[in-house]
Amino acid sequence: MAEVLALTGFMGSGKSAAGRRAAERLGWDFVDLDELVEDRARMPIPEIFANRGETGFREAEVEALTAVFAEIPERPARNLVLALGGGTITNEVARDLLREQAFVVYLATPVQVCWNRTRASDHRPLAGDRASFEELADDRESLYESSADMVMDAEDLPLEEIARRLEELGRALEGSPS
Repeated sequence: MAEVLALTGFMGSGKSAAGRRAAERLGWDFVDLDELVEDRARMPIPEIFANRGETGFREAEVEALTAVFAEIPERPARNLVLALGGGTITNEVARDLLREQAFVVYLATPVQVCWNRTRASDHRPLAGDRASFEELADDRESLYESSADMVMDAEDLPLEEIARRLEELGRALEGSPS
């Protein structure tokens, strides 16, 4: 069975950047779920939110996640690092899929760090004002923790160190019986 290392955490926690780097180091495929949702919808995330609302976006996200897992048996390089969207774990179907088919790592990053990385982005519809950003992060914290097989404290870690630790984890997963 293919190994899937899924990264969860709040927006701006480094899932995409660290995941892409870890996949390169491991020689695994990399999928950014947000990018896949955009590709499948043929529109950027802010447009999806504007046209379909958050509920419609979450539905598209679960459809994309389901497609990722359905394609794994056909992938030439079967192992995969998957960067989830910051809210993917809010959907029960997504949590069930991840529990069944992936090893989930929560990149625990302080909300201040996430805010600093995202506040200037016009690509994140839920990163409006700081108070609602912090409230959303707080609301999701228990879901991140309960959905994760492992919590990585990413507070003071540079990107390269996170990627190195993810690489080590990926190597260990490759060597473990499925």
